[in-house]
Amino acid sequence: MNEQDNLWVVTSQCDTGDPSWAVATTIIAPPQKLAELFGDLNSLPFGARLLKGKQAKRFIKQAVRDEKRFQRELKFKGQAGGRN
Repeated sequence: MNEQDNLWVVTSQCDTGDPSWAVATTIIAPPQKLAELFGDLNSLPFGARLLKGKQAKRFIKQAVRDEKRFQRELKFKGQAGGRN
């Protein structure tokens, strides 16, 4: 069994007046740690989603791709003399 198979994701979106400045909060941890943080996982805060199994894997893979793309863009902007 892969270590990533045992990870769950809790994610929520914090509403703001400007959608381009929306803030997402994500916690990736084994179920035991999430239970310590939240107590009862059936009663997460309003707007929070609990992802397990394939959904959690997809979320993590997409987050890694997005972070790699963001880091590449920063690198290229720096090399081109642009602002970071």
